Formats: sequence, C-alpha cells, structure tokens
Amino acid sequence: MRKKKVAYGHEERVNPSLKAGERRLLQAGVEGLRRNLVEVDAKGNRTLLEAEVVKEAVAEITEVGTKVESRVQPLDGQKDLTISNPTLVVEEEKGCIRP
Repeated sequence: MRKKKVAYGHEERVNPSLKAGERRLLQAGVEGLRRNLVEVDAKGNRTLLEAEVVKEAVAEITEVGTKVESRVQPLDGQKDLTISNPTLVVEEEKGCIRP
C-alpha cells in the first residue's frame, strides 16, 4: 500500500475593484492524499488493485485586479494646473509723425 500526495490546482478570479496588477489570496491551496493498493508479483511487476482518495485537494484561489485609475494631477512637476488664455495688449504711441 502506498500513499501519494495530490497537487492542488490554481484558480484566478478577476476583481474589478482591485487595482490592475494587484493580487489577493482568497483561499490557500491544500494538497490532497491518495492511497494506492499495489500488488507486486515475483518478477517485480506492479499492478494497481485499488485507488482511494483519502483527502481531496483544495484549490488555491487568487483574485486578480483589473481596475485602472485615471490621474487628474501629473505625477511630477506642478500639481495645480490652471488654464489661461494669453491677452494681446496694443499700445498706441502719441506724438507726431515726421514725413
């Protein structure tokens, strides 16, 4: 009789409330266990007679973020941006014009 570990699976779920690139573990994975009853003959040949799951594997579940935040303020430099239109000021010279 032999016991063999069974690897757990991985599952990813999209979460739009998490920032893009963030990951959150919801459930840790747990290995399962399987028991095999094997018959070995005189020549060393093995035959599987019975397989029994002793403990089911539990999948690891991870949330993956997809939320993209928009930035109103620039990362560097001036933080409060103001929009202003340039004004044109025309000044007239007063005086006499010589021919």
